[in-house]
Amino acid sequence: MDTNKIEETKEKSKFPYMLIFTIVYLAMVILYCLLDVKGMRTLRPNEWGDFLAGFFAPLVFMWLIYGYHQQGKELSLQIEELSNSVAQQKSLAITAQQELDLLIDREKRQTELEIINAQPYFHVKDFEIKQLQTHGALCFIFSFNLKNSRNLCRSLFTMYSKDYVNNQLVWEGADFLPTDLEKGININFNIHSRYVIDEREDISVLYLKFFYTDAIDVIRIQILKITIDHNQILPQLNVPYAISWLHNKNFTDDPNYY
Repeated sequence: MDTNKIEETKEKSKFPYMLIFTIVYLAMVILYCLLDVKGMRTLRPNEWGDFLAGFFAPLVFMWLIYGYHQQGKELSLQIEELSNSVAQQKSLAITAQQELDLLIDREKRQTELEIINAQPYFHVKDFEIKQLQTHGALCFIFSFNLKNSRNLCRSLFTMYSKDYVNNQLVWEGADFLPTDLEKGININFNIHSRYVIDEREDISVLYLKFFYTDAIDVIRIQILKITIDHNQILPQLNVPYAISWLHNKNFTDDPNYY
């Protein structure tokens, strides 16, 4: 039995005691009247009023105290019920918020998936970097084959960036469809060595950015990071390099992401 049921049982058990007390008290009043019948007959109406008021005042006072006590208990029960109701409402609100968060998260993941599915999937093949000396200036020739194995992209063009922010156009092509997977597109461009090699560092980094319009007509970007160990560069030989795709879920040009 829980606390509420115990309290309810105790409150119910007090009423019989009050009823017994009332019956006994009335019996005493009646007995007193029977024992003093002659005296009771001689009482005047105003004296009868005083007599009844004197006898019944303690009984009324006891029932008044009992009534206030009962009201206090009922008020406590109502407050407890209200507290329980507030707790239940709070629990429901938390549950509703969790369900809303799950729906928002699910919608967010669905949106991200739709964005990903609307992008081309690029493959870089036969990547080479060669040195070229022209008019006393050293340039690097970048050549590779770019293939697409997923969705279409339109108005594809390529820019490079040494410090990520300052982009320079190096190649501009046409629409690039998924059916181009077999042959791809051959891309060639030259960049002056001072825009590639950072003499202050042992490793130079170049960002090759592919801008395009995706399948949902939004301009997006995919970035190829080229790392060159220029201490290993030897004349008449291809430049040693390492390449890796930089991916962010929104396919946007955001330097704070990388």
